[in-house]
Amino acid sequence: MSSPLSAVGARCIILAFIPGPLPIHFPRKSTTMPTIPSEQELAADVVRWLTAQHWDVYHEVRIGFTGHIADIVAVRGPLLWIIECKRSLTLNVLAQADRWNVLKRSIAVPRPARIGTRKKPDDPRAFAYRVARRFKIGVLEVGTRDRKVYELVPAPIIRANRAASRRIRRTLHPGHKTHAPAGSAGGSRWTPYRQTLAEVRAIISAAPGCTLADIMQQLQNHHYPTDGSARSCISSALKQWEDWCFVDESAMPCRYYLAENIPPEVQQTAMLIDINSPDLTAEGQANTKKKINPPQ
Repeated sequence: MSSPLSAVGARCIILAFIPGPLPIHFPRKSTTMPTIPSEQELAADVVRWLTAQHWDVYHEVRIGFTGHIADIVAVRGPLLWIIECKRSLTLNVLAQADRWNVLKRSIAVPRPARIGTRKKPDDPRAFAYRVARRFKIGVLEVGTRDRKVYELVPAPIIRANRAASRRIRRTLHPGHKTHAPAGSAGGSRWTPYRQTLAEVRAIISAAPGCTLADIMQQLQNHHYPTDGSARSCISSALKQWEDWCFVDESAMPCRYYLAENIPPEVQQTAMLIDINSPDLTAEGQANTKKKINPPQ
């Protein structure tokens, strides 16, 4: 017979090996903060949002010859809306939006990651919203995770700025839509200079081998104050900065071609005189022009 102590010990051993309920592990919420998008990424989200609402969107528009640059100018019917894309909502950003005397003006900033739903009465962002409403500035927020656009403060229509909006509308060009994305930090944008040279390039493409007199005769509009200054500046630009243009300086007067479409006989002539003047070939001209910073 077994003793009572041994029976108790065996019972304890058996109970020790009986499996109990398995622990349940709940996945932890991610504590990593989303990366704040760049101004160009913010602008891309805003442009998609505007396009879905049938706005005609222009990027990086300089207002006036030496004026300020708007990240986004949106046009729909009689309305003109300027939107500045920034990475933070500050008084400096609100002041930058306040300088635009247009029908609608807004700023677009990243949407903050709020904890909870209760807003503090001294929330600085709520104060910024009140300042924006006071000065008739709209506020758009772009979600850092879902990349959706939320209109926190609708931009009111300022009817007193109708005349200024019409003046800005006249400066818009199709090149503003495609030349550079909104929010670009490199300074690349569609300018009156680029508009003039785009028309010059179209003339040379349609009439290879044309002279400067031919170009000036066909050039309808330019941003220079006089035709004389336009002639001088365009000649310098084609020779010194625009690498898409090949200047045949062996001819008199000079002949202009697209660098990608030089006639074989012209290229052969340039190669013959390459020994004494290497800059007269297409490759030599392109390499020289790349070393010079062109005007904007």
